[in-house]
Amino acid sequence: MKGHIRKQGDTWRFVVELERDHATGKRRQKWVSGFATKREAEKELRKRLRLIDEGEDAFPARLLVRDYIDGRWLPHLETQGRIRPGTLRGYRQVLRDHILPVFGGMEVRKVRPAHVQEALDRMTRTGLAPRTVAHARAAVSAAFTQAVRWQLVATNAARATQAPAKRAPKLRVPTADELRQIITEAEGTRWELPILLAATTGARRGEVLGLRWGNVDLDRGRAHIVESLQRVGGIVRYVEPKTERSVREVPLLPEVVERLRAHRVEQAERLLKIGVRVTDTDAHPVCDRGDGAPLDPGTFTHAASRIARDAGLDGVRLHDLRHAVATVLAAGGNRPELTSKLLGHASVAFTLQTYTHPTDDEMGAVGEAIGRALSG
Repeated sequence: MKGHIRKQGDTWRFVVELERDHATGKRRQKWVSGFATKREAEKELRKRLRLIDEGEDAFPARLLVRDYIDGRWLPHLETQGRIRPGTLRGYRQVLRDHILPVFGGMEVRKVRPAHVQEALDRMTRTGLAPRTVAHARAAVSAAFTQAVRWQLVATNAARATQAPAKRAPKLRVPTADELRQIITEAEGTRWELPILLAATTGARRGEVLGLRWGNVDLDRGRAHIVESLQRVGGIVRYVEPKTERSVREVPLLPEVVERLRAHRVEQAERLLKIGVRVTDTDAHPVCDRGDGAPLDPGTFTHAASRIARDAGLDGVRLHDLRHAVATVLAAGGNRPELTSKLLGHASVAFTLQTYTHPTDDEMGAVGEAIGRALSG
């Protein structure tokens, strides 16, 4: 393979002699122009010749960021099934709204950290939450990580960027007594059972609503978490759990088992009265909206906040019940690894750092312990 340097006006260019076209026998050449000095042209020529010797594509087609994102990367993610539908939907939205308008028209190979940082800084200047900016950075980083694997670029342009520091969410973690208040407030409503399950198992919203009778063992007092109910593309559907650790078995309190037994009978009688035939009871959702269809996850979230407010616990969200279960277990001396397994977390460290919150009484006990030690 040969290459030659040529001067063109005030700039330099080079030509690479490629193999002849096997179909036509015609000579093939590749010209690259626009170098300020002969030295720059020679350096780039050596680089291209080395790539050809190594079997690489020395002259990749001009690929724009928007075409790569929409035409290659996102379709690839859809076929792999490695990320949750909600995450994929979030990637698509944040990229199209905030990233592609800034540098979507650039070639993928020409994107630098400064371009990515400018897009992130614009988001911050418009008042978007740090979490949203961080999500955009994660989406760009994931896209360019794949571009590196496909050898479209040499480095990930997002890695040298920064998103603003995230503000820690304000949690209103209920105590054990307050959990009981919320459970009591929900009694007699369609949300009684899902609230009871969330407050006694620490299961996620989608896991509670995605629980089917075939995965409940009332004799053993166990529920097997194997799927989650999510809204995907405007449709409520069953999806795989968040992580591999999310597939787990959780214990059911005796009072919950008793309530589930009564509910199953009531549910079957109710559906029979309205003419709904259930051919496979094991596949039927434990928590339904009254007509046999599963409850909507978003509606459950709003209902839980309203129930907590009616119980005098304004500011408590549905997800705070999960935090409360972890904190109650920690206060009772439960082993952290068991709490982590119950919640389906990837690591014990994450459970301890994120989901257990010392109470005032516990911190008071710490102060008393220090006092006893010093007085001795």
